[in-house]
Amino acid sequence: MRARTFLLSLMIPILSLAACDDGGPPPIAAVRAVTAQTTPEARKAEIKRQLARICPTPLGDADLERAAAFVETHRDKDAVAIVRDLSRLDAEARVCRGAQAAN
Repeated sequence: MRARTFLLSLMIPILSLAACDDGGPPPIAAVRAVTAQTTPEARKAEIKRQLARICPTPLGDADLERAAAFVETHRDKDAVAIVRDLSRLDAEARVCRGAQAAN
């Protein structure tokens, strides 16, 4: 029963990783905001600012610890697969927000 509850709790961050901000500016306004910047550095900063609003939020340390504890108590391939997918989604969220990808 605890395993089922934990798996359901993993679905919440996974769904939030797949969500996008619907309240973002229209595409034309976003392009104009970038092209209005005078320097390449300012344009890059504007692009990063706009991407940060639509990128998923990476998991916190508590979420990652809970996933690790789940694998420790449920040592089967399904638990490992779930946590591996969760870790991949977390890494993608971090890259989207500008963090360097770990190789």
